[in-house]
Amino acid sequence: MDFHHLEYWQQRAQALKIENRLFINGRYLPAAEGETFSVQDPAGVRELVQMARGSHIDIDLAVKAAREVFERGDWSQASPRQTQSDVVQNSPA
Repeated sequence: MDFHHLEYWQQRAQALKIENRLFINGRYLPAAEGETFSVQDPAGVRELVQMARGSHIDIDLAVKAAREVFERGDWSQASPRQTQSDVVQNSPA
């Protein structure tokens, strides 16, 4: 494992873009009602991002999408190994 000084990690942290939209049906979407909430860093020193606050509209949309995928068999009939592979492949780097 490579050793990096604090400055290196601080620069990497500053370059990160935190995705603040909802992930529904394979797409990032803003909250239907446009509401957000503040996410603070663990030390409580500063705000990291304004995150989309989902409502019943967003929940209904997500449940509908999940139900369609389940009934189509993509997930419900996939092996655990395939499901794991799909999750890892679609995870942010």
